[in-house]
Amino acid sequence: MTMLSVSVRIYADGDGRAPVEVEALVDTGAIFTLLPRSILQSLGLESRGKQAFRTVDGKAIERDIGVAHVEVQGRRSSIPIPVIFGDPTDIPVLGVTALEILGFQFDPVRGELRPTEFLLLAVVAGRIVHPQEVL
Repeated sequence: MTMLSVSVRIYADGDGRAPVEVEALVDTGAIFTLLPRSILQSLGLESRGKQAFRTVDGKAIERDIGVAHVEVQGRRSSIPIPVIFGDPTDIPVLGVTALEILGFQFDPVRGELRPTEFLLLAVVAGRIVHPQEVL
């Protein structure tokens, strides 16, 4: 299995604070991004609730969740990305939701993130059509 670690810049939503940078493991099996609680709180980000999770070893846990803007390889999210407030022992993880919002896919052969093409599906008169057909 190819492991990839990337630099992630974390931003609060429009408050002018400088972003914080952290190395995170790319995990296409993780739905959410997990970042250190201390970093998220230093940016003024707050929990918006709790979410139940199951660890790899089957243990049930609960973590605070919130949202942040992130930037990877020069691509910054235009909408907030769901983030888990990690405990001090948690490894930072860049999850698949962030990858999809940022427009990346993981290439396991090359061991790198590659830009993806955003596709738009249109439904016209109950029929699925290619966007070019609508024009």
